[in-house]
Amino acid sequence: MTLPVPTGGSRPGQVVPQQEALTVFFGSAESVIYHSFPPDEAPKVLRYLNGKVTPLAERVGDRVAVEHLIAHHVEAADAATGELRRLVRLVLVSPTGEAWATTSGGVLTALRQLMAVYGPPPWQLTLDVQRLETRRGRQFLTVTPAA
Repeated sequence: MTLPVPTGGSRPGQVVPQQEALTVFFGSAESVIYHSFPPDEAPKVLRYLNGKVTPLAERVGDRVAVEHLIAHHVEAADAATGELRRLVRLVLVSPTGEAWATTSGGVLTALRQLMAVYGPPPWQLTLDVQRLETRRGRQFLTVTPAA
């Protein structure tokens, strides 16, 4: 199958192979999304990706029950330079369907550690959401298993 591609170095109305068109429009032929939901619950994944979820930063000081995890790339403007940066957006989903999202590098590091210790989700974990400070005074979010 071929699709018309009106952008890039192509001529108006030029027809290119589908794989090339995907690369032009979407940056690659595949969209990388990690999630821990079973295949029959794929519509839930799309709802969490495209719907409104609560920022994890609003839960600092609270405990959250986490069963599922979704991770995908997003682009966001750097606050200082305005340059677009590629970040990992994480969506933590509770057993009841409540969801919280963050692009925090501290949470990404914490989730990697949780996976190393507990294995990949689905989990039955309760996590404390914390805002910590580095020695240089920078703040970051993290999650740790509740004691």
